[in-house]
Amino acid sequence: MRDPLHRIARIPTALLSDALGRLGTMAAAIKPVARGMRLTGIAHTVRCYPGDYLTLLKALAEAREGEVLVVDGGGMLEAALLGKLMAIEARRKGIKGFVIDGAVRDLHDLEDVGVPVFARAATPRVGTAEHLRETQVPIICGGAPVQPAISSTETRTASWSSHPRGCAPWPRAPSRSSVTRRRWCGSSATGAPWPNS
Repeated sequence: MRDPLHRIARIPTALLSDALGRLGTMAAAIKPVARGMRLTGIAHTVRCYPGDYLTLLKALAEAREGEVLVVDGGGMLEAALLGKLMAIEARRKGIKGFVIDGAVRDLHDLEDVGVPVFARAATPRVGTAEHLRETQVPIICGGAPVQPAISSTETRTASWSSHPRGCAPWPRAPSRSSVTRRRWCGSSATGAPWPNS
């Protein structure tokens, strides 16, 4: 059987959103930090304290190869949750990328590292590392609900392509064990990425 991640990555996100009746489409403000970034993988959810990246560090330590860190940044856009050093560690571990409803920094460096990053904002100001919140819990990212992978029989995936705009949670047919699975899907914006900072 072909890898479902490869299949879903080829479907334009606009079509997925249409199939869902536009429910759960992520905010258009979440953009790639560089042109041409694409992302497909299993979602590992992160709920950060506003402006604090400690929980993202925890998630990066927990995450497995092939996962995508999907982050609820708590609404703070004036402090970065991700920069070059975390992206380098993600590349070393085989993490597929980041989708952050929050701010990032080091945009030139993030592009050079080559790990796809999608974020709501960019700022040179670093966040704090003082408040630990939850990982692998249901979150809202870009206004869309994202469920974590709970076990090997219940997975969440993230799919990004370079043509359509937006993203949406994608329900998957129930498995043989009657566990409903969901896919989280998205695409890079067709407009310009974040200005470098």
